[in-house]
Amino acid sequence: MAEPLVSLATALRRISPLRWAVLAAIVAGAGCSFPEGPASVESLLVSTPQPPESWAVLPRLSYRLTWCRPDGSAASVVLEPGASTVITVARGRVQWLFAEPFFAGRSLRPAGALYPFGRAPDAAGGPTLVLGWREGWLAAVARALEEGGADPRAYDLARLMRELAAEGGDPWAALPPRRAAGALVAGTFRTTLLRAAPAVPLCLPGPGPWVPESALASAPLLRADGAYAASLSPGEHRFFGTDSRLLVRVEEGGGAYVLEAGP
Repeated sequence: MAEPLVSLATALRRISPLRWAVLAAIVAGAGCSFPEGPASVESLLVSTPQPPESWAVLPRLSYRLTWCRPDGSAASVVLEPGASTVITVARGRVQWLFAEPFFAGRSLRPAGALYPFGRAPDAAGGPTLVLGWREGWLAAVARALEEGGADPRAYDLARLMRELAAEGGDPWAALPPRRAAGALVAGTFRTTLLRAAPAVPLCLPGPGPWVPESALASAPLLRADGAYAASLSPGEHRFFGTDSRLLVRVEEGGGAYVLEAGP
């Protein structure tokens, strides 16, 4: 049986007093609420990821990068794919960042990072923060925990990121962030929840082409009859065209139907 992700509160009972100060420094803050006094700052180079090939048909894709300044206030900037910017954060204070892709006023699943765990040196030895697509799901889990009244610092999100990398696949299709947050709070989270149920082959109506909401999902393939072939796991899946949208729900038993379709 997979081992559950224990909360930090449980882990703290096993930590010696000599290590308490070090751990406390690591989790001194999260999100955009820093009640402590002034902190030292760190400048980080952040680059937006290149879009997947499945998004190639979308017109003028941009990213909205959001993070927390050292004083706890929210900050954002719009960047093009592959562009870089330098941001300033409170050194060592846990926070999650989003790089939300959007086009024509429509948003897709975000890339993201969990600082300081995503911190790495660049080629010149300076600090960078690596944004990733699975990390975007993890950042959404942290946000869902906070919005539900839980403290994301009380959960081993760094370990959850390692489990995500080991599982591969698309966590958005396997487990919505709010459900993941609920399982963490209830103490029922298992890494097996990150494995999507078997996909169901089905056809999406034209006209397309259809772009999956998640960068980790496969694009539907055009058939000779003008429909689009896709394999989708149970749950809701959103697709976009250049000027249209499609929301499909797949049932556990294999049935599927369109919830929304239109411009």
